[in-house]
Amino acid sequence: MSTLHRSTHEILGNIAKLCHQRWNPEECQEDTFRYIEINSVSRETGEASYSNTLTKEAPSRAQNIVRKDDIIISLTRPHHGSIALIDNNLDGCIASTGFAVLREIKDPTLNRTYLYSVLRSQFCLNQMLQRSSGGNYPAITTDQLMRILIPTPQPSIQNHIAGFMRSAYTQKKQKEQEANDLLAS
Repeated sequence: MSTLHRSTHEILGNIAKLCHQRWNPEECQEDTFRYIEINSVSRETGEASYSNTLTKEAPSRAQNIVRKDDIIISLTRPHHGSIALIDNNLDGCIASTGFAVLREIKDPTLNRTYLYSVLRSQFCLNQMLQRSSGGNYPAITTDQLMRILIPTPQPSIQNHIAGFMRSAYTQKKQKEQEANDLLAS
């Protein structure tokens, strides 16, 4: 982490762009859609899940179309870390407007997995809290979110951090599976 403190920093809005691709349930041909709510993102792991929701009962906040490799960030209580990197399973899901959706990375040298990891770090979560308003349900605006500082070390360090995080996540999933297998036996 000391390497990150010594690295240069960039404002999020200078390195990534918000996506505003919207879904209209009135134009949907399907009876159900896959919906990602804020509480569908694990604060501990960043894993997102969806619920199959009846199109005719679509919440008014069900508007953001998300794609593989998007990063979604909860705007309500953002310091809780409900931030997910969309994978193949979630491609095409509809997410709540309670999320900001980062799709385009402006800097081609920026590692997307690194950006996702650093957004979930205490360094960024604290900035989100400081820029939030509201008592019981602090929220951050997209304008304030896009002003947080992101450490931008050289690409080799970003790649090392991203690889380390992927490895740690894989090991965690393996250990959970081993524990579940032991419990089931």
